[in-house]
Amino acid sequence: MPIDAHVHLPYPRDFGRHCSEALFRDVSEAVKLAQGAGVTGMVFNTWLGVFCDTAEEVDAANRDALELYGTMPEYLYPGAVIHPRAVETSLAWLDRFRERGLVWVGELVPYRCGIDFDRPEWTPLFERCRDNGQIVQLHNSAGVVALAERMPELNIVCAHITAEWLAPLAALPNVRLDLSGANGGLRLGSMESALAAFGPERLLWATDYTAFDPACFVIRLERRVIGPRHAPEDRLRKFAAASRLRRERSRIRGRAVT
Repeated sequence: MPIDAHVHLPYPRDFGRHCSEALFRDVSEAVKLAQGAGVTGMVFNTWLGVFCDTAEEVDAANRDALELYGTMPEYLYPGAVIHPRAVETSLAWLDRFRERGLVWVGELVPYRCGIDFDRPEWTPLFERCRDNGQIVQLHNSAGVVALAERMPELNIVCAHITAEWLAPLAALPNVRLDLSGANGGLRLGSMESALAAFGPERLLWATDYTAFDPACFVIRLERRVIGPRHAPEDRLRKFAAASRLRRERSRIRGRAVT
C-alpha cells in the first residue's frame, strides 16, 4: 500500500488554520483515518507550515513537525518549513533538518506569501536546499518551471497536476510530480496524462490529506483508465507497484522519493 507524499496534519496547539482541522479532535484521529484507507506512511507538514507568515511561526511550525515526527518516526516523515521573508530563520531550519537526515522541504505555497518561486527572495533558500541535497515540494505555479530551468541541480517535486504546465515540467529532468489535489489523482484522465508525460519513475502518489480523503485516491489508482492516448498497461502496472512500496524509511531518506 502507498506512502502519501503530500499531507498537512492538524496540530492541537494551533488549530484553525484550515477548515479540515475542525474534523479531528487530535492528530491521532487524522492518522487513524489515513491508516484505515491503507496509507502506510506520510510525508507531512502541519497546516501552520502552510499558513505561516513570520519567523516566529516558521519556528513553531518546524518544532511542531519534529515533535510529531518523534511520536511516530516509523510512519511520519516531516518536511521543513521555510519562508522568503524569514530567510535566516529558514536557513537555520534547513540545516537542522539535514543534520537529522531529513531531506524533505515543504510543501511551499507561493500564493500564501505572494512571492513566486522564480523571485530572488527565494534564491538563498533554494541554493541551500540544492547544496544540502534536499528535496523541495512546490505548489504548482509558473515559477516552478522557471526555477527548475535556472537551478537544474535542485530536486523539485511539483504538487498537483496542471494541464498547462504538464509538458514543460516533464521536459525538466530535475522535476517530479505528485498526484495530489482535486485536479490531480481524482480527476479522470489526469493521472493517466501525468503518467504518459512523466513515466512511473517520476510520479509520487499523494493526496493533499487532510483536505481530501486518501481512500478516494487509493480507489482512483486501482480504477485507472487505459486508453489509446495514454500510457500502456505495463507502465501503469509499474506505477501501481511503485505506489505500494516505500515500506522502509530508507526509501524516503537521502534520495528523491520516486
